[in-house]
Amino acid sequence: MLPIVAYAIFYLWFEAFPLVFGDIYHFKGGVLGLPFIGIIVGALISYVFYVFYLLLYLYPKFARLNWQVEPEEYLLLAAIAGVFIPISLFMFGWTSRASVHWIVPIIGAGLYMPGIYLLFQSALVYLPVSYPNYVASILAGNDFFRSSVAAAFPLFGRAFFHNLGIGGGSSLLAGLSIVMLPALWALMIYGKRLRGMSKYAVS
Repeated sequence: MLPIVAYAIFYLWFEAFPLVFGDIYHFKGGVLGLPFIGIIVGALISYVFYVFYLLLYLYPKFARLNWQVEPEEYLLLAAIAGVFIPISLFMFGWTSRASVHWIVPIIGAGLYMPGIYLLFQSALVYLPVSYPNYVASILAGNDFFRSSVAAAFPLFGRAFFHNLGIGGGSSLLAGLSIVMLPALWALMIYGKRLRGMSKYAVS
């Protein structure tokens, strides 16, 4: 559930950028798009970290175990990285004011990427490993549902941030992310038992 919520929040959150950098920091024209560079930088750093994590930690660990590991092992990184999402939202929401330099909310926005990127990488490995006979269906269904939810969120994004404010709106989204985190940890703990109850999953 957390990847779906994180993806929907990501799309909704983009509606706050013109309000913050246009209305508060008075960026004009093409300059208004430059704050998204913070997200690009965050994504690149997350990618490099993930490559080294796989090559230096996860693959050697799994090789020592002869690749006989539970699918939930792939979720550990997601459970840890998930905390970046509320941190990013809180930082972006409560530093988006004229008295704070514009680089601070941009850094806050960049911190969202380790959370969502590593969360997705873990989830998109966990699902095929758990349902190896239904890989195409499980990934297609996940993508369809996730994208459908995310497509609806921006429709009310501007009204959302106008009514709650940047700080209040971001805090609500951060709170929603925090509520989802225990579910991810619970899946790590009870995932094997849940898979054992399904005729489609590998237990």
